[in-house]
Amino acid sequence: MNKPNLTKNTEKRLLSLIDTTELVALKNEGTVSADYYTQLADLYRAYKAYHKEIAILQRFARLDSHAVEDLVAIYERIDKVNRLIKQNLNRRKNTYPAGSGKPELALVKNDEQDEHIHIGTLQTVKPRIDPRKIPFFQQSRKVLTVNVAYTGRTEQDEIIQVGLVLVEFSSRAKNGKIIDSYWGLRNVAQELPFELVNQYRLRMRSKALKPFDSARIKALFQQADFVVSHNQADIERTLLCLMIPEIAKATWYSTQKDIPWVAFGFESNQLSQIAKYYKEKIPQTCIDRAIILARILQHTVPHTTQTYVERLYNMAPMKPFEWTRSLIKQKKKWRRKKNVKIHLMIYCSVILLFIVGIAYYFRPNIQQWMNY
Repeated sequence: MNKPNLTKNTEKRLLSLIDTTELVALKNEGTVSADYYTQLADLYRAYKAYHKEIAILQRFARLDSHAVEDLVAIYERIDKVNRLIKQNLNRRKNTYPAGSGKPELALVKNDEQDEHIHIGTLQTVKPRIDPRKIPFFQQSRKVLTVNVAYTGRTEQDEIIQVGLVLVEFSSRAKNGKIIDSYWGLRNVAQELPFELVNQYRLRMRSKALKPFDSARIKALFQQADFVVSHNQADIERTLLCLMIPEIAKATWYSTQKDIPWVAFGFESNQLSQIAKYYKEKIPQTCIDRAIILARILQHTVPHTTQTYVERLYNMAPMKPFEWTRSLIKQKKKWRRKKNVKIHLMIYCSVILLFIVGIAYYFRPNIQQWMNY
């Protein structure tokens, strides 16, 4: 990249600021904002250094301490740069035919390459088409990808972390667009299993812990035409419905059970293995997993022209959610807990107002006492 010394100094300064920011976040267990990363990416874009632009954006995405609210925009930008690279590659191929001796634009290499996963022997799996349904891409649809971390697999267990990503699929293009997302982390009374803490890199920082935004979660579910989950979709649906009963009527699909990954040649149906094959970062937090699942849905099923989301749409969804006696009991317990918290907040507010009123009423006497 032939650029003046001023630009080189700007690049060095931004890299130094990024290094410092990451060290401070690691020391204080804080979060890292995407500001410096996007500024440096803008600089690389100006000089058409697309490989460096992707590398610095992927560096942010791989952080354990990235700011979750910036992650969706970063992934979208990486997608745009990849499309730009492909366009330039096609333009070069058309300009310099094979055998002309002219160099072609090299495809990007990540700054940290994971071991590539290859697809094995493909079994005969026919595309799924339901003639009773309108073809998926004939009209716009919204799909909600869900990932949940929980303390266990029973009705008494609790949700610790939830990630939701709403993707809109237009009738004019097969690539979906992320239009909204939600990430929540809260503390629970139960002791967390070590495997769960390690898998989701849970950091129970006091500033990150707060009640889930039920209204926001409910709104995302209401916008979606259907919901897609991967790991233990039945458990995720049950625990979410106990917390927010209004979402129980949502149409739900499971990519883990409904898509025959092994038959397609994958080693397993684990999301991390599938993500590796598609050169995605190894998912850590729930929002990472929901975003990567949304991206995987847009890929084409091996050796077919059908995308994964299109295949799911043409399959039968999970059975409608059923409120059993034990689930109804558990739902009542949740409501009681919620009501106790609300009543406690009201009582505390009333007591506080009472104290303030008494202080205001006896203010003259207090002032005389202080002067005395």
